[in-house]
Amino acid sequence: MSCASGFGYTYLKISQQINELFFDKLFNIIPDNWKLDNLGNKFKDDIKPSQMFHCTLIGKIPDHLKEKAIKSFEIFVKEKMTSCLQLKLLNLNLTPVPRILDKKVYCLSAQLIVINSNFSDIRSKCSEKLGGGEIIYDKDKVHISIVYIDEGYLSSLQNLLENNQEIKLLREEFEYKLIFEVNQVGIKFKDNSIEFSLN
Repeated sequence: MSCASGFGYTYLKISQQINELFFDKLFNIIPDNWKLDNLGNKFKDDIKPSQMFHCTLIGKIPDHLKEKAIKSFEIFVKEKMTSCLQLKLLNLNLTPVPRILDKKVYCLSAQLIVINSNFSDIRSKCSEKLGGGEIIYDKDKVHISIVYIDEGYLSSLQNLLENNQEIKLLREEFEYKLIFEVNQVGIKFKDNSIEFSLN
């Protein structure tokens, strides 16, 4: 995932095992020529589309606070995130992306809930510790962005979600059923990404 120009963000990392079980499978069913990157840009012809599946914790951390934010986040993780988070998959959601202003872009995302911690409280305290950045989504809401598309492919993706047999089977097996642990978090800026383990 690319960072918005001039900013970084913190995130919950989704394990490769869970990606392969659900998110990668869903992403790969969707035709590559429909896909945009998370900034709404087309992928170059020689680059296979990809997506880093994660849950954003705090966004819009200014680049000039990078060193301070990295140190502060490491301290926060050690002091306040002392155990793995348990997430439960709810449902899929296809919605416009309001932060992209120059074109109409939609995002297919997975809605989740943290079932063993107060995620709203974690977000608030993390924001305070960093001293910069924003809670860019509702405090208690958690989601994983799966794919971004131009509005020209909206009806095609809606049809695929409703009628593709592979997707139907995935949703029947995992929606409101899949529970998994997150044991790594990270902080990312344009030029680097640092991850920390949850004890």
